[in-house]
Amino acid sequence: SSVSLTKNLTPQVSWTSSEAQPAKVEYQIDDKSYKQAGTAASGSFTIPAGEIGTSGVHTIRVKMTDKAGNVSDPVGTRYHVDVDAPVFSSLEMTKSSFLFPSANRAPVITWEIEDAAMKNVYYSVGDGESVRVSSGAEGSVTLPETVWGNTENGKFVISVYAEDAAGNMCEAETLNYYLKSVENPEEYVPKD
Repeated sequence: SSVSLTKNLTPQVSWTSSEAQPAKVEYQIDDKSYKQAGTAASGSFTIPAGEIGTSGVHTIRVKMTDKAGNVSDPVGTRYHVDVDAPVFSSLEMTKSSFLFPSANRAPVITWEIEDAAMKNVYYSVGDGESVRVSSGAEGSVTLPETVWGNTENGKFVISVYAEDAAGNMCEAETLNYYLKSVENPEEYVPKD
């Protein structure tokens, strides 16, 4: 028995038997009825779409019947299906706004993600390349000052997204960051 993690809902089942010519080879998903898969001593069969329909651990069993009517013991494997993308339960960044831009050129992004099998967390700034920063469902990253290039002021859209071990990718969550250089600190001193 083995365990695999996948988003594939139409797995291929393979078998090999010492029986020269079985009368039939059947498969079963979980506790459903057995269905015919073939009649060869060795072969493979793709489980049709819809038979494994949800995320979770499923059991796939195969049994053979010979021409005399003898039935083998079922041989099974556990098949872990994950078709659900990760979900951000929390995503925050160092505060900034249009009215109150930040001079912090190394802001911090923190996140919490709901997914039991997290694989990667990525971010990108504007149209820049995606950067892998973590594999944890909870974490943070300090953006390097180099992500802003030579820009001193402006609004930046930062996309953050996550991928789980089955390859499900969530939609990117976006954060806006307003950067302002503080070359003239007296501008920011309140005046009466």
